[in-house]
Amino acid sequence: MGQSEKSMAQEPVESRYVRARLPVHSRRRITRLACASVLLLGTAGCSITQLTHAELDDPPTLQSGIVNVDEKASGFSGGRVGWGRLSVFAIPVAPIKIESDEASDLMQVVATALTTAGYTVESEESTARSPLVRAQVNKISFNNYTWLVPLVPTWGKINVTLSLEAPDGTVLWTADVEGSGSTLNFTDGYNVAATKSVTRLANSMVVAFGDGAFAAAVSAHQTAADAASTAGNTPSRAQGGP
Repeated sequence: MGQSEKSMAQEPVESRYVRARLPVHSRRRITRLACASVLLLGTAGCSITQLTHAELDDPPTLQSGIVNVDEKASGFSGGRVGWGRLSVFAIPVAPIKIESDEASDLMQVVATALTTAGYTVESEESTARSPLVRAQVNKISFNNYTWLVPLVPTWGKINVTLSLEAPDGTVLWTADVEGSGSTLNFTDGYNVAATKSVTRLANSMVVAFGDGAFAAAVSAHQTAADAASTAGNTPSRAQGGP
């Protein structure tokens, strides 16, 4: 009888049983958790319905002025914005997308932040003399982690560069704003995390628009536009003026 066979013969039956069964139990547990995670991804959904926000904070100081907002934000790919992740290794398995027109959604958020800060927002066609607010998305990312079912951490972040441009394209002001959010919501984690992220993003916009630098840029442009308009409406001597 070989050495290994002697060792097995001397080993208690219970030890051999536990040693043989433990890997099977582990595999079964992993399989059950994996199946539960996959089902959870289907239950919770793999998309964000719309970029929307909760009620915004009041601004520290109300400003005034007239601005336009761009029709759509730039920087969105129109595709994946994150992953649903499976297993202890956080393996990406389900792409996360935004169902609505995210580029239009974001500009609506910008418009709401502007009005909250005290500005009057007009359509781009209504007055060509007002400066235009644009938004460039630098980063948007949403993910979840299903290994801790029924606790499902879901988190996201949005980073945006705002700019104020004169009708001739001259950049009058820029600022970077960001919002992030997380949740353990079991059934609607992506929408909850997205709403928290967009709300914090919008509140950051309110602060940025309420800043003196933005207000000064809007006021200076409006003053220059009014002066140009007055000069253009003043008749010259050749036209019979005094």
